[in-house]
Amino acid sequence: MENKLVVLVALAAGVAIGMNWGKIKKGVGPYAKVVESKTVDGYNSVVRFFAEQKEHLEDVMAASKIHKSRPVSIVKGSKRSGNKRSKVGLQVAHA
Repeated sequence: MENKLVVLVALAAGVAIGMNWGKIKKGVGPYAKVVESKTVDGYNSVVRFFAEQKEHLEDVMAASKIHKSRPVSIVKGSKRSGNKRSKVGLQVAHA
């Protein structure tokens, strides 16, 4: 019974909106333009954010590839930072 009542109310609301659509459209017009411009601005901000994140990720990946491709030599006899028990450590030098 409740479902039939909900459908009947929705149908009546649809008819009322349809009959007054011209007035509604004129009244909502300025607000719709503002909402549309804000929506477009928000969408552009989201797209710009993800583009910047993608560019940053690509830069990090490229730097990582360059860093890994360098030859590595080990320099003995240098002190390690942070570990006070060990007086001799290893230092990695990139050529």
